[in-house]
Amino acid sequence: MRSPNKKAGVGTVRLFQAQRVRPLPNQPRKRFFGIKELAASIQEIGQTTSGLVTLVEGYKNFDAQLVDGERRLRACQAAGVPFRAEIVADDHPDTIFARSFAANFGKQHHDPIEIAEALKRLIDAGKTQEQIGRLAGHSPFWVSHHLSVFKLHPAIRELLIPQDGAKPKISLSSAVDLLVLPQAAHEKYAAKIAKGLSISQLRHLIDRERRAKNLPRRASTRRSAKSLNRLVINLKFDLSGYCDLPGEEFEALIEPATHAERQNLARHLADLARDATSLAKAIARTCDESKRPNPLRTILDGGPKSTRSGKSFSKSA
Repeated sequence: MRSPNKKAGVGTVRLFQAQRVRPLPNQPRKRFFGIKELAASIQEIGQTTSGLVTLVEGYKNFDAQLVDGERRLRACQAAGVPFRAEIVADDHPDTIFARSFAANFGKQHHDPIEIAEALKRLIDAGKTQEQIGRLAGHSPFWVSHHLSVFKLHPAIRELLIPQDGAKPKISLSSAVDLLVLPQAAHEKYAAKIAKGLSISQLRHLIDRERRAKNLPRRASTRRSAKSLNRLVINLKFDLSGYCDLPGEEFEALIEPATHAERQNLARHLADLARDATSLAKAIARTCDESKRPNPLRTILDGGPKSTRSGKSFSKSA
C-alpha cells in the first residue's frame, strides 16, 4: 500500500464516501453490535466523533483505509451518509495497528478475547507489556491479566465472547480463577457455566478441587485488606436496605417466595453470618497482638454490642 504523499492532508478532517473507506485488516475489534441503532442516531444528529483514516492509492474501490471508527463507518454505510474522518500519516502496518489499538482500547465494550488477541499481536511486534499498557491507558498487570486467557481451555475462552450483544457467560476474573487447575479440568467447568453455574458456586468448586489435589492457591492482586473492606461496606449498605424495611413491607417482600426459596435464603444468610464472624475473629486476633484495647474482641466474645435502633423489621421478623 502506498500513499501519494505521506504529509498530504495529514491532520485535516474531511468527508469520504463510506463505501470507499477500506476497513483495517486484522483490526482489534472483531465483533460489532448496535450498528442499526448507531445508524439511526447518525441520521438523526449526524456523526458526532470523527474516525481516523490513512489515504491510499492503488485500490480501484477505495480512497482511504480505516485506522479507527469501524462501528461509525459501518453505521454510515448503513445510513447511506458520508463518513467523516481525520487523515493520519501512512506508516508501517504494525504502527498503524498500534495507533488503532491506542484509539480503541481507551474505550469500553471490547470483550476479553478481542483484547487478548490484540495484545498478543503487539507483543509479537516487539512491544513490551509496559509499552502496551501506556498505549491502552492501563497497567502492565492489565496486559498480563488479559494475556492469561491463552492458558485457558478453548471451551472457557468461548464463554468470554458475548453472543448477540449479551454479556459473556463468565467474566475474565472468574475465568482466570480456573488457572489454579490444569487446563484439562477446565472443560467440565465450561459445561457447568453454560448451564448456569453461578460465580460463587464456581469459585467454591474450584477451591474444593484445588484443596483435594493439594494445588497451590493462585496469587491474586484482587484480594487485599482494602478490597475486603470495600466488599464488607458495600454488603453492609445493601443489607441495611432490607433490615430497615418496616415489618409489613418486609413480609410483603418475602411472601411471594416459595417455602424452599425461603429456606435457601435463610441458610445462605446463616452461612454468611458464620463466615463474617470467622473473618471478624481472625482480624480481632491480629489486633490482640498490640497493647491497645480491642473493643472488637469484647463484642465477639459476647460483651456489649451495638444495636440498630428504630428498625420495625426486627419487630415482625
